Amino acid sequence: IVASVGTLTAEKIWDRVGRLRIFYLIRNGGGSPVEQFGVSNSSDGLTFVVPLVFEWQNTSNTARIMRDVSINLYKDGRFVDEMIQIGQAGNKGEEKKEYGDSNHSYSFVVQPRSIRKLYCTYIYVPGGNPQKDRDFNEIRLRYYDELNVAREYHMRYIENPWQQRDLSGDEDWIQLNNNSRFKRQKTTMEPIDDPIPFD
Repeated sequence: IVASVGTLTAEKIWDRVGRLRIFYLIRNGGGSPVEQFGVSNSSDGLTFVVPLVFEWQNTSNTARIMRDVSINLYKDGRFVDEMIQIGQAGNKGEEKKEYGDSNHSYSFVVQPRSIRKLYCTYIYVPGGNPQKDRDFNEIRLRYYDELNVAREYHMRYIENPWQQRDLSGDEDWIQLNNNSRFKRQKTTMEPIDDPIPFD
């Protein structure tokens, strides 16, 4: 019995050997307002848009879960608000563009020994006076893993975020790493100094 339990435990540990590597790329537009990185002026007022492509590389023998993949806005390390996850977009008479998975969800399962690629778009309409009430200078990626632990990573700093303009996307894939990860404190999010593996 002891040998059987030991074997099962060893197999579970072995299955989790490997990493979940996260790559992203901020797109440089795609012919639609919700695919252009930057700030535009819509009927609802100034709108901040972040169009992303994600690739997740799972090198372990077990499925990995990423629940509620979100973009959060911060000002000098203090949380401001969460951006809206867009499932569909398109004007009347036009073919609708779809984001997230097949159900327009922003929660994903990455199968063992696989790579998954998905397009996601996030928007934020602050209303009122955004420079005063919803000012920010940093965007971070946040999701919950299979243990329901929140993981948050720095993505980019943005100066003068509410100046109406198109911003430059990424020229190549960027991998999130431990140096860009944060841990939750009582009032803010602070960088992690000690290395923490993705798995």
